[in-house]
Amino acid sequence: MKTQTAARPSHETSATRTRRWLTALSSLLLLPALAVAAPAGGCPRQAQAPEGTPIRMEICAGNAQQAVVGQPFEQALVVRLTDAVLPTHGPAGTSLVGVPIQFQVIPGRNGAGATPALVEVATDGDGIAAVSLQANSVPGPFTVRAQARGKGFANANAAFSLQNLPGGSSPQPAKPVPALSLSSLVLLVLGLLLLLPYVAPRP
Repeated sequence: MKTQTAARPSHETSATRTRRWLTALSSLLLLPALAVAAPAGGCPRQAQAPEGTPIRMEICAGNAQQAVVGQPFEQALVVRLTDAVLPTHGPAGTSLVGVPIQFQVIPGRNGAGATPALVEVATDGDGIAAVSLQANSVPGPFTVRAQARGKGFANANAAFSLQNLPGGSSPQPAKPVPALSLSSLVLLVLGLLLLLPYVAPRP
């Protein structure tokens, strides 16, 4: 007499295959959602430094320059914001993009400064922010402070030393010497002749 094979194991195998198929189908359906959640090109750059990341601001151009009062400074004030030099970031560090940089004019004791006195510029794709200034009407030295804004950037700052020069005065035209008229010249000669006996030495 032959013993019939139970159908249960076959039924369990089919259920297992069904679960695997559903799991694979769920994974395929989740992939588009994950692709939407993760933006293309990596994580978005934010104006916030990761906690514990050392930040560095360096002056690229515009320091120690002079301008005549009322005139613009020849070079823009330029800074670059990066994280500290790390082995994985190359010799110059990684540029920080989209960070607000505040440029503030700190006047000298006599009021020397520049305009605009306060301006905020976001760093570009190279981590660079720049501003152009014009000297005010007071000659003398003053300072411009650049400060990164946002959490984690308290120590990211730099100071520019600038100076306003006095304006050059316009040269005044020389006044012409008035010409002597003929009658004035005759009177002058007669006067000298009348004075000649008194000033000539006596024998």
